[in-house]
Amino acid sequence: MKLFFSVVKFNWLKILAYPFEIIAFFACRLIALGMLALFWYAFAQSTGGTMDFKPLVAYFLVAAAIKDLTFSTDFKFGRYIQKIIMQGEISNYFIKPVKTVPFLFFSYAGENGMGIVYAFISLTIGLVVLPPASWVNILAFIIFLFIALFVSVAFNTLIGIISFHSTEGSGFRNAINHVIKILSGAIIPLTLFPIGIREIILLLPFPALVFTPAYVLQNNLSGGEMFFTFSVSLGWAIVLFFLTHYLWRYSVKKYEGVGI
Repeated sequence: MKLFFSVVKFNWLKILAYPFEIIAFFACRLIALGMLALFWYAFAQSTGGTMDFKPLVAYFLVAAAIKDLTFSTDFKFGRYIQKIIMQGEISNYFIKPVKTVPFLFFSYAGENGMGIVYAFISLTIGLVVLPPASWVNILAFIIFLFIALFVSVAFNTLIGIISFHSTEGSGFRNAINHVIKILSGAIIPLTLFPIGIREIILLLPFPALVFTPAYVLQNNLSGGEMFFTFSVSLGWAIVLFFLTHYLWRYSVKKYEGVGI
């Protein structure tokens, strides 16, 4: 574990060497968030006051934080794995006495340290705009956030695995990304979906990425609702772990690399 944290620190220090990139990063994120807020403000106004704008803003602030903290934003970690596989660099990691996926994950986490900083800022503002009802909401949020991280890493790894078998990995990633953006609640809160469709979506693994952590933070759930939500999220996390583990080992066995 000490090695992994050293990797994070090393890659984090590389990012700090480019201050203008840091400024550009925050500027782009703030502009994107501002445009999204403007869209939902216009939407809330068009409802004639039946929809409160404040909870929407708080939701998207928290959702943005969750995506960055769990590395599910556009599944860039998956693209990172795909790039390493396509360029043949993955062979360099296979010969090292480390677990490949965790090593790649911590390397990527260090390179995206600014995203984590932005996430905490976004989360803090979201909590100020709409404070949680009690400490139970905060505790539940932390638990579901870890599950979201687990599910996100699994999805990112599955996306990366595609490049072991196809040269069109980026195309698959883009298609999957667009679908998951909608079904995870990253673009549209699932509470705005028709009840029948929402109930089906909530049985899938995608809400665990964004919607579920944000929802349990901002809403009071009954014991039954909390147990059901936790069971579905944890169940999918376990299934995806074993699926990812199996497919990664299978793909590595089929992989043929030349040189180091």
